[in-house]
Amino acid sequence: MTHMNNLLICGLIIFLVGCTTIKNVSDSSQFEGDMGIKHLKKNAFICSVDNDAMFAEGLPENELYENHGFKSCPLGTDVAYLLKGAEIKVSEVSHRSHFGLVSYTDHWYFVGSADIGGKTVSFYFYLGLTTDGKPPENYRDNLLWH
Repeated sequence: MTHMNNLLICGLIIFLVGCTTIKNVSDSSQFEGDMGIKHLKKNAFICSVDNDAMFAEGLPENELYENHGFKSCPLGTDVAYLLKGAEIKVSEVSHRSHFGLVSYTDHWYFVGSADIGGKTVSFYFYLGLTTDGKPPENYRDNLLWH
């Protein structure tokens, strides 16, 4: 009977907490022009952030943020400051579907890297959240590169 109770409790925990499905959708025709070597159209920071959300598992520890005229990262610790025109490499589009007790959400990320002082620094860029399995309609308007 105890074994059955343990299984029931484990099942209930999974049901309440939810689960996340991670898909690399880089090959999707929708993202065709978004991959490869790009140049920043705005100043940006690469910031080391603590993101322990289930749907962020496996992403680099650094996030790319637009610099709105500040001297340091809006969140986390400064890793690098990138000037408009700096070269970055976008290598992956990650779609993460999170199913929970009362919600279903899609989280969309670009994963890339930049060469900083001879060292490759990986980062992610958050595109946004949807609930229909499709990326945000206007995500290209929010990209920091072209």
